[in-house]
Order: sequence, then structure tokens, then C-alpha cells
Amino acid sequence: MKQFLKLTNLFALAILLSAFTCENEPLDSEISGVDGNNTGNSGASLVGDWTTVSFNATMNTSTGMGGMNMEVDAAMEGVNMDYIVTFTNNTFSTNGSYDIETDLTVNGMDNGTTTSSLSDVNGTGNYSTSGNTITFDGSLFDLEVDGIDTSALGEAQSGEYSLSNNGQTLTITQAQDINQSQQGVQVTSTVESVIVLNKL
Repeated sequence: MKQFLKLTNLFALAILLSAFTCENEPLDSEISGVDGNNTGNSGASLVGDWTTVSFNATMNTSTGMGGMNMEVDAAMEGVNMDYIVTFTNNTFSTNGSYDIETDLTVNGMDNGTTTSSLSDVNGTGNYSTSGNTITFDGSLFDLEVDGIDTSALGEAQSGEYSLSNNGQTLTITQAQDINQSQQGVQVTSTVESVIVLNKL
């Protein structure tokens, strides 16, 4: 049972993290302007340096294997954010450090909080926008679960974005339902995330 619990926790966190480190198919998302001061969305309005203000995600997952079922709720929050995202007209780069705090609840029981510290994080990729949808071919965040790098979990990720505060605040929201079955393990998850950045 302990092995199943550890496998389920790792699998559930890998699913949660894949929402930020790329996913093979577009995400079904909804977003509205943060403060009603939307300035219109275009790739040109993203050009420049942005500091990460917040990173939050939640995941609810149900896992079944060999007649055993498990419900896992996870909440992730970026803390000690010292992380810059730089956009050009069609590329982005990242640089900095941050901590990710993860709270897990398994079958209604609190599993506590874990903190992963990441420093000297940097990366690059391409992005495109269409309306209020933004698609990345690389990851905005590097994430680890029990020391395992999850940045190679997929290829492209999409979300909805909005600009507020006269174009000085960028909010990216993702909402995704995931159904996966691998080697007798059936996982159904709902993942939601919000990333907020301020223009420097």
C-alpha cells in the first residue's frame, strides 16, 4: 500500500506539473480580464521583461489500480520568486530562481507540505498568440518531483492570457481535464493554474 501511495503521489504530481512544463494538446481554458482594464492582446504588447509575481495551481485527481482507489488534492504555490520572463515578438527566455510549495491531501488526509527550491533556472522557447490564447513550445517553469526533472513531459502548452493595469500586468490561466491510463493505472484529473507577471 505504501508503494501504491508513493507511486500515486508521484504520478499525480507529474500530471500537475505537466500543465506548466508543456502538454501535447491545447488546454481548455477560460479567462476574464483581471481588473476590467484589458488593453487588448497581441504578441507585440508582450515584448519586454516581466517579473513573476505569483504562480498558483490546484489539482484534483482520482486514481485507480488493481481495485484500489485514491483521491489526491494538490495545491502548488510559487514563493521567493526572483524570476524574469523576457518576450520578443515570437520567442521567450526565462532566468532566475524560485521555490515551489506543494500541499497534498490523500483520501482526505493531509500529507503535509513539501518545498522544492530551484535556482539558476533558465530556458528559451517560441510562443505565438491568437486572440487571447498563448501557446508555448517550451516551459516557463522548471519543476522537480522527488528530484526528478519534469521539463520533458510534453511539447507544447496553451492557455488564455489577459493584460491589465494599462498593459503592465500579464495573467496566464490554464484549465485542463486529463484522463490517462498506463499499465493498469487509471487517472482522472482536473488542473487549474494562474501565473501573474508584471512588466519591468
